[in-house]
Amino acid sequence: MPNSVRFNPNFPKITASDELYARAAGLIPAYSQTLAKGPTQYVNGVAPKYLQRGKGARVWDVDG
Repeated sequence: MPNSVRFNPNFPKITASDELYARAAGLIPAYSQTLAKGPTQYVNGVAPKYLQRGKGARVWDVDG
């Protein structure tokens, strides 16, 4: 049986996160103050980049 990869096309809508990311491009060198949170550490367009708030172990991103 050959190997196969199936991708889930139902990515979350992260438009607010992407807008903040574009704004940060002109303000913060490398988009972050730490390399561990820089743009090379995640796949673009899959997960939110900015959190709005947190409570205990739960977090909410800027897109809701």
